[in-house]
Amino acid sequence: RPDGRPGGGAIRDLCLHPRWRTVLDESTAAGRDIFYRLCERIDYDDPGEMWSRICTWGRVLRLVEPALPPRVVELGCGRSFKIVFALTAIGYTGELETVDLDVTSLEAQALVHGYLRPGFVLKRSAQDATTLRLGDEPCLIVGNHFVDDLIADLFPLAGIPYAEAYSDPELHRRYWSALAVVDEGEVARRLASIFTTEAPLLLNNYTSRFERAHGLEDKVGFVDDVMSGVADLLRSAGHHAEVLVSGEERWLYKRRRVDCSERGPR
Repeated sequence: RPDGRPGGGAIRDLCLHPRWRTVLDESTAAGRDIFYRLCERIDYDDPGEMWSRICTWGRVLRLVEPALPPRVVELGCGRSFKIVFALTAIGYTGELETVDLDVTSLEAQALVHGYLRPGFVLKRSAQDATTLRLGDEPCLIVGNHFVDDLIADLFPLAGIPYAEAYSDPELHRRYWSALAVVDEGEVARRLASIFTTEAPLLLNNYTSRFERAHGLEDKVGFVDDVMSGVADLLRSAGHHAEVLVSGEERWLYKRRRVDCSERGPR
């Protein structure tokens, strides 16, 4: 962390990259008009902030993985459409596989994809993201604000049904307060064991509207620390992994192992 967290290494601030602003123009990016029309249809009250987060995804993808593989796998897509819009904004052509156990979330992703008609194919996979088998073909694994849900899946707590927590802020707070007694290192080890695949990985975390509204900053800090721990563990296993920042967002990025030997450190 910027405060000198041991073992985390230097954190790269992507906003300082000379191409951060020019790599994607928010005002002209593909899909913008459709995004705002959809927000108006559902009476979404702050489309500007959401569009900015979508474009942040587009910028980060272009800067860390400029040659995207033919397949992008989104873990735990839910009802967030940031990835499908971000890939549209940067002109991706390939396949986006959205993975979620909730079939209605997958149907919503397909509906938005149909509105956008981008240059990539959408594949829906109704399965558990923690047991996903990726095969040998090149792909990039992504997840938007997914790490907290993954932790909750791996560390269920008796008497606290996490599936209900997003409609019950107090239940949500109880879960993360109870989880705080679990060693962060143990949580990081469980997550790292899932991400030892050769595929590159890009996951982010930030303070969501829900978390901001209900004072869940401690939860966000816990997840940030776990992500730093995962990066440490992946590095110790021979992967090139790092924590990146862009504004208030943190990103766990792991490069494809063969890319490390071909390109060397960035």
